[in-house]
Amino acid sequence: PRLASLIARSAGTLTVLPGGGIGASNVASVLAVPGVTEVHVGAGRMVESSMTYRVPDVFMGSAYHPDEYVREEADGAAIKAIASLTRGGEPSLKS
Repeated sequence: PRLASLIARSAGTLTVLPGGGIGASNVASVLAVPGVTEVHVGAGRMVESSMTYRVPDVFMGSAYHPDEYVREEADGAAIKAIASLTRGGEPSLKS
């Protein structure tokens, strides 16, 4: 209800871009809201760093949480799964 209300209130003067917590489990229902034409999804996963030289208790700057030897990368499978549930079926990377 809130999303539809915001879109109606914008009266086409701006694009309301739903985001935050959107994934394969709910993207179709978000896109079903009248006026929603695009969504912002997070499709990342944490992977172990390939860094081999590691010194315990010596941090790169200050104590870092989450683990500084882990990094986030795009999850291609998650992106494809989400895209397959959208109207076009293909991911669109907009800058």
